[in-house]
Amino acid sequence: MTDEEIQQILDDYNICYVVGNLPSSSKAFTFCHGDRYLVVVSEQCSSTQQRLSLVHELKHIIKGHFQGGFEEVEILEKEAKQ
Repeated sequence: MTDEEIQQILDDYNICYVVGNLPSSSKAFTFCHGDRYLVVVSEQCSSTQQRLSLVHELKHIIKGHFQGGFEEVEILEKEAKQ
């Protein structure tokens, strides 16, 4: 995904993206509030891993994983990794 494609997705889906201090066990997480999203990526990750983690979180948003329940987290994770 190019920088331009990522920026377009951020704009289209009303996503705020930040790099922050997360526990070492977390690479990234997404918080959804209504139609807005906050994606936080760990500052402890390399820039390559930060980008991969951002794209992974964007896939969750694009695929609508925040619109339903979280009963099948393993399935949602597998789908986002594809």
